[in-house]
Amino acid sequence: MTKGRITKVAHFDAKAKIEDYARSQGVPGTYYLPAVFTTGVIQAFRKGPDGTYMYSLPFPETTKLPLIDVVADTGSFVSAVLLNLDKTLNKRILGTSGNMTAAQIVRDFEEATGKKAVFNQVTYEQFRSFLPPALATEITENFRYIEEPGYYAGEPAGAIEDSIKLVEDAGFKTTSWKEFLAAHFKE
Repeated sequence: MTKGRITKVAHFDAKAKIEDYARSQGVPGTYYLPAVFTTGVIQAFRKGPDGTYMYSLPFPETTKLPLIDVVADTGSFVSAVLLNLDKTLNKRILGTSGNMTAAQIVRDFEEATGKKAVFNQVTYEQFRSFLPPALATEITENFRYIEEPGYYAGEPAGAIEDSIKLVEDAGFKTTSWKEFLAAHFKE
């Protein structure tokens, strides 16, 4: 997808290799692709000395991030797949409650928590410095991928909406970012 520009996102590459291998062997399967975990997003909000929360990312606030409450919603997606094997076999299911810009993530944070928050675009080098050394390269490259070509690059238009609809049609729902914050934000 990046034509060699991004080469160190092992957790994406390994999953792609497994899917490619399973498909090449004729093994039937459904491929669940969970989004950015809300647990990590909430941890990225840092309270400043004046009480304002800062959400720092290495790309513009217009960049879209698909989010998932992986603890609450994974079972809903897997259940929906199992209840609809006729529709989901050999397809990818995108595990997300929706695509949000970084700016919307900040606005929703303010609305859900009642706390002031701002978006802060940092350089990739600065972003890398916030991360544990063992994860720094992989996570930084992952965020480069999110910026361009995009987290679910290559998926057809409407694939996110189709995945959410699959869950809803099975009688489940996904957890919005605001709902996640209401349940998990602790100052």
